Amino acid sequence: FEGVPWTEAASGEPLRRNLADSFAMTRAAVPPGAQVYLAVSPLDMMRKGMAAYRGDTEGLPIPEPFAGKALDDPVVVQAYLAYCRRAIEYFSPSYVCVGIEVNELFRNSPEQWPSYVRLHEQVYRALKADRPELPIFVSLTLHDLMGPSKTEEQRAATLAAIRQIMPYSDLVAISFYPFIGMLE
Repeated sequence: FEGVPWTEAASGEPLRRNLADSFAMTRAAVPPGAQVYLAVSPLDMMRKGMAAYRGDTEGLPIPEPFAGKALDDPVVVQAYLAYCRRAIEYFSPSYVCVGIEVNELFRNSPEQWPSYVRLHEQVYRALKADRPELPIFVSLTLHDLMGPSKTEEQRAATLAAIRQIMPYSDLVAISFYPFIGMLE
């Protein structure tokens, strides 16, 4: 799920109909006995910063008191953690990805990477305390590391950044789009 219901997550209010309906439709489509892979992210779709607000529709401006805050600001961490907990409770997943294609943030907005790492660590630790048996992790893009436009120094910097979150990731999911990385 892209976008975060920042206001509702922070307040504990019910999700807006748009997201509640998406949750219900997705859960209804899961066959009995199937394992569920849940993926949510605090990052926007372009992986340049904080996720847009998902209220009555998707892609809304980030509301106060979240607008302009760093990803590791306590109000952001609290709201994102509450959203993750709510989604986990609703879907009872077998696997939870709490950050989608996060290495793209390092590429697109490296100045935000340290605050993302701190957010991720806090969310991971809290969720593992809640459910130690549940695999919690991030997804990464492989094409970002393999593209011909990457120098060895850039690859090394990206790998060093990824290593910062690995202690707080039980698994890693990989997205690979060869056409994006000019690898066709």
